[in-house]
Amino acid sequence: MMRFYLLFRKILARAPAVYFAINAICWFLLGLYFKGVSVGLLGIICANVMTLALLVIYTSFFNRVKPLELLGQKSIFLSKDKNFFAKIFVMIAPLFGFLSVYAYLGALCVAVVPYIREYVLFALRIFRRQDLRQSSIEAVAKYQPTVCAYVSGAPESAYQINMWLEILEKLPHKTIILITDRNIYAHMRDTSLPVVFSNTIDDVFRVFETGVGCVLYPANGQKNAPAFRYSQATHCFINHGESDKGVNASKFLMAYDKLFLAGKTSLERMLVAGLPVRDDQVKFVGRPQLELSLEKRSRTDIKKILYAPTWEGFVESEDYTSVDTVGLQVIKNLHKTGKYEIVFRPHPFTGRRRKDASKSLQQIVDFCKSSGIRVSRNDDETIYQAMNDCDLMLSDVSSTLVDFLFTEKPMVLCMGRQPDEARQQEMASLNAAYKLKESADVARLVEAIAQQDSLRSVRQKTTEDYIANMGIGSFDRFAEAVHECVTVPSHGE
Repeated sequence: MMRFYLLFRKILARAPAVYFAINAICWFLLGLYFKGVSVGLLGIICANVMTLALLVIYTSFFNRVKPLELLGQKSIFLSKDKNFFAKIFVMIAPLFGFLSVYAYLGALCVAVVPYIREYVLFALRIFRRQDLRQSSIEAVAKYQPTVCAYVSGAPESAYQINMWLEILEKLPHKTIILITDRNIYAHMRDTSLPVVFSNTIDDVFRVFETGVGCVLYPANGQKNAPAFRYSQATHCFINHGESDKGVNASKFLMAYDKLFLAGKTSLERMLVAGLPVRDDQVKFVGRPQLELSLEKRSRTDIKKILYAPTWEGFVESEDYTSVDTVGLQVIKNLHKTGKYEIVFRPHPFTGRRRKDASKSLQQIVDFCKSSGIRVSRNDDETIYQAMNDCDLMLSDVSSTLVDFLFTEKPMVLCMGRQPDEARQQEMASLNAAYKLKESADVARLVEAIAQQDSLRSVRQKTTEDYIANMGIGSFDRFAEAVHECVTVPSHGE
């Protein structure tokens, strides 16, 4: 039943016209029941269709009505869930007309009345659009931010800024978060930092002009590019994860004024790829999140195993996910032993590019639910909490694999879909992980690691290469690098 619901919801999200098609069928059936359509019924149909249309375009229209806003209360915006259920009730409301007119009106009330506050605020936004926009800019200007974290991805990319929130909150500079998709806010962790929504580049610049001298980018997406035109600030790529994926050697990285890198391996990866890295472009800052959030722990008995695969990537050449190759069998084989507590932690982007990956993910989730295996999500806990709680992790080529090095605990690389031999030679993180080539071997491999962890010293050496050790902590290095960018902005150099 749940799978049918999720499929139905996905169809409606991708094809809004389905709402109107189902609504039309409902009205057609009601018309047949009453053997015709009266003037009064025609008026009700028009009102119903208009209400449904407003709900369908609600999100995009809501954003256009006020393209700049200092966000404060998540309840002001009609969330995806609220909006979805409101549309469903309005869509099928005609079916209640078979009972009586009052039943139909009751169904509309169920759809609309609980959200009266949101609709009233929505109406006020239309009439006070310019005043609200100006008040938001004035509020940002009063705060006087000097640092801005720029988040331009899809709603699911909130995890990329979430892993930086604790770090940014500790900076000695006033910092704001700027998001270009309002739905990102619903997926963000609570933060003491102001969050500003803007979906036009003119308003982005208005935010920057309040005093921002340093702009931080946790992801290297093409939507960052328009912001680079603001030359009065230093634009810094801080990344959301250090990994051996090709995206971390992209030519697009050369567009940033500064690259805050975890360690020497990050720079070597770019040089091997032939990127013209400038001498003054690189700042080694380590990984502040690991220092604050991850625990180093001497190996104990392996009782709890975390399986945290990556997603299928934006392009085929970066598709390293094991979700649709060995994922399900790995979990089944470990569960069959009865020796381990298993936690499954899927990447939030899984299934975004390939439908078969999405299908495989759902199969794993279904098995986990039926077998009492916990599925860990961003809303439940951070990836670092999941790492701290386990004794061993299975993963793919990803930043998760590199971050886990910091814990000094053993890790297993699933080899279901991995780089060719030449590429593997360039990925030092792979040498620090045990290789799982066949899912049937997973239990024997884990038992062998429990008997003798032969890669412990290799992991320690690899950690030093990936995460810079310069005598001071990662956070202090990061804060110092940000301070330099704030006090000496690039001015388009």
